[in-house]
Amino acid sequence: MKTTNQKGDFKITPGLELNTSTVETAAAQLEKALQKADAAKSVEIDLSQTSAFDSGTVKILLALAQECQTRGLNLKIQASEEAKQFLNLFHLQRRMSIITQEDAE
Repeated sequence: MKTTNQKGDFKITPGLELNTSTVETAAAQLEKALQKADAAKSVEIDLSQTSAFDSGTVKILLALAQECQTRGLNLKIQASEEAKQFLNLFHLQRRMSIITQEDAE
C-alpha cells in the first residue's frame, strides 16, 4: 500500500483489489495507512486500477467513510467510470466524493 501526503491531501494507493476476497486484509491495511493522515484535510483512495468491485468494496468504503467522518476528513475516491457507476448504485456519492479521470480534467 503506497501513501503520499501533499498540501494537506493524503493519498492512498492500495496494492490489491478491494473486494470480498481481500476485505479483511485491505481493511486492516487501509486503517493502518489512515493513521498517518492526521495532518491532512482530505483522504483520497486511488481505485483507478481496481477492476473487480463487489459488496466487499462497498463494505470497505463505508467503513473508511465513517472513520474519515469521525476524524473530520473529506474522503475522495478516484475510480474508473464503470466503478463510479457501480458505487453510485449504492448512493456512496452521498458519503464521499467519487471522481474519475474525466472529472479531474
